[in-house]
Amino acid sequence: MRKVSSIPVSAALIALVGLSLGSCNIAPTALTLQAADQWLATGVEARPGDVLLISATGLISYNSDLFPDAVTGPNGELSLPTPAENEPATADTYPLPTARYGALVGKIGSDGDVFFIGAEKYITADTAGELYLTVNDNLMDDNTGFFDVTIQFGDEPGGGAFM
Repeated sequence: MRKVSSIPVSAALIALVGLSLGSCNIAPTALTLQAADQWLATGVEARPGDVLLISATGLISYNSDLFPDAVTGPNGELSLPTPAENEPATADTYPLPTARYGALVGKIGSDGDVFFIGAEKYITADTAGELYLTVNDNLMDDNTGFFDVTIQFGDEPGGGAFM
């Protein structure tokens, strides 16, 4: 009986598992977004087709000078209309005028399209680039607080575990 070397089989198995998991073998990235940060570079590089699960917790004030006790979570201020509805003349000064004040928003690449994240969002990258995050506000200097954010690579919802 001939003995088959396990080294090539193991290497092939590792390569096959790596291919089937896609980007799943990348550990989650945890970071803190300060409410005054304008477009925080996360260090997370996405490729077209990558699926990211971005989740956030925490409280911020997007206007601590005028409303020091008014705080909101990553979904934004739910008691007010969006900037597009509330102040159409200046709405284009917000990263995403159709999202709530103070909401967590992001983009892939420094010139990418801005998208809503909120407390949790699955994103499929349509372009390559670094993930950037910010608070949906047009004046960052009066913001206080932070969001703790976790970014994971994986599959579409229901399609597999995130790592």
